[in-house]
This record gives sequence, C-alpha cells and structure tokens, in this order.
Amino acid sequence: MIRKIILIFLLFASIGAGIYYSYWQQKVEVTEKKEDIVIRAGGKAITSAGFEKRFAKENPYVKRDKSDEYYLQALKKAFAYKLADELILLEIARASGIDVTDSEIFQELDNIKEGYDKKSFDEMLKSEGLTVEKLRGYTRKRLTLKRVLNKRVFRDISVTVDEAKAFYNKYKSSFVKPREYKINRVSFQTEEEAKEALAKLKSRELDFEAITPKEHDPASVDPLGIGNVGYVPKSGLLQEFEEALDDLKIGDITDVIHTAYGYYILKLEALNKERIPEFGEVKDEITRRLREKKEKAVYGAFMKKYKDENEVVINDEYFKVNKNSN
Repeated sequence: MIRKIILIFLLFASIGAGIYYSYWQQKVEVTEKKEDIVIRAGGKAITSAGFEKRFAKENPYVKRDKSDEYYLQALKKAFAYKLADELILLEIARASGIDVTDSEIFQELDNIKEGYDKKSFDEMLKSEGLTVEKLRGYTRKRLTLKRVLNKRVFRDISVTVDEAKAFYNKYKSSFVKPREYKINRVSFQTEEEAKEALAKLKSRELDFEAITPKEHDPASVDPLGIGNVGYVPKSGLLQEFEEALDDLKIGDITDVIHTAYGYYILKLEALNKERIPEFGEVKDEITRRLREKKEKAVYGAFMKKYKDENEVVINDEYFKVNKNSN
C-alpha cells in the first residue's frame, strides 16, 4: 500500500516536485494589481490568493508555525519557481499541439490500479483526498509534461557507448560490488535448544533444511527473518554473523551465535567476493546517470532562454519574511 501511495505521489511530480495546477480544467484568475501577482508565466498569472490555495493543497502537512517562517517562505519560493516552469511547459505543449490520448491515460490508470481490488483502490483515493476524475486530470498533465519535455527539450540528447565507457574507466572503483553472503539461518530462544540442534546437525542426525520454526517456540519473533534470506552484503550483517561467516566454507554451518535477538545457527549457501563488475553489467546505469546529467543542463539552458525571450515574472518580494511580524 505504501509503495502504491508513493507511486501516486510521484505521479503528480513535474521536474522533481509535486505541483498541483488544474491547467486543463479552469482559467487562472488575472488581476490588474501588479503587486498581487506572484507568478506570471506561460501566458498566465497567479495571484497571491491563488498561489496560497495551490501551495496549501500540494503541501497539506507543512506546519504554519510562525517560528518557522523562514523555512515556510523558502518552501513557497521553491514551489513558485517549479510552478512557473510547469506553466511554461504546459503553454509550450498547448502552442505545439502536444497532448495525450484518452487511451494513453486509461492505460496509465490501469497501471496504477494494478495490485488493488476496487475496495482498496477507492480507500487509497479517499485517503489521498482524490477522486477518479482528479486522478485522471493529474495523469493527463503528467503525461503531457513528459511528452513536451521529450519532444521539445530533451529530443537531441543521447549518450554514446564511448561516453559510457569513458565514464566507467574513470570511475571504475565506484562500481565495486561488496562481498555478499547467501545464508540460511534458524533462530532459537534458548542456548540449550540451539546447542541441541547443533549437535544433531553435526552428527547428521538432522538436516539444516529440516529445522523449521515449528520446532521452536511459536511465540518467538525473529526480526531478522529465518530460512534462506538470499544474498546479504557484508555491511548488512550483524557483527556476530560477520565474524562467524568469515572463516566458513560454502556448505558449512556455524557454531551457535548469541545476539541481542536470540541464538542462531547459520549455513553458508554461496559467496560472492568483492569485485568490480564488467562494463556490460553497469552500462545501463551509467547511461541513465549521464543522460540525467545532460537533461539537467539542457533543461536549465532551455528555461533560461525561454524566460529571457518571454515575460516570466516571479515576485520574490512576496517570499520575504517580515522581521517585525509576530
């Protein structure tokens, strides 16, 4: 559930920040009082009242504590700049005829609904203060922003294999994969119980895989998990486990290990030694990182050019803190 809620939150993000603005459903209020305009961008103007309404809706958990006024105004200013960027991109999309189809929106909604039944999906929407119609509007906006970025801003960006290889060779040491242990483990509440099981294991009277939680106190709770837990990096092990595994060969079992969580016996199933992966193993990761770096630079240059050539105003005075306010 938490992962899906995070997905919905990310759905509303544009250029790294969640910004609600129903561009497709309503007109923005315009006033002739210049001092009341907080943002003028993309052919639209947002007044202080409109801005505060949008900020409150997008940041419902931000405290309005006067003692934190500097922090609050900093958040508002960052929100304003990102909102201005969104207005610009949506205007470019409108002027360029860039839009998304209903079928694309429905497909995206189906992806979001995946893993939910109708009841849990409705409950999620309610907990987030959403309706299906609002979610559909947010989805249209997000997909439109993504499309205008790809078609108008990032269209000429590419990362060559030579660039990726050069990055790999320069920063090869940063890709080191740490030593990993694939372990199987069982836990016991008492040392006596653990030693009894260990004796049976060593005499081959009992197979490791045959030891199940049912043979232990059913009330015991193992926060580390039991059974085959897959590969775990050395840094992710308890110190007691790390010390016990260091001298173990694949297939061997440890002696009884006492930890703050109880008594354990471990079996080393496999071991991956520390190594530097081959270029092919990290090529996609490197390409993604280099592309993100290029996108950031291109996006900044694109927005600067647009703002230099068009009337884009953000009223910085609006975000200054009045030192005399209580």
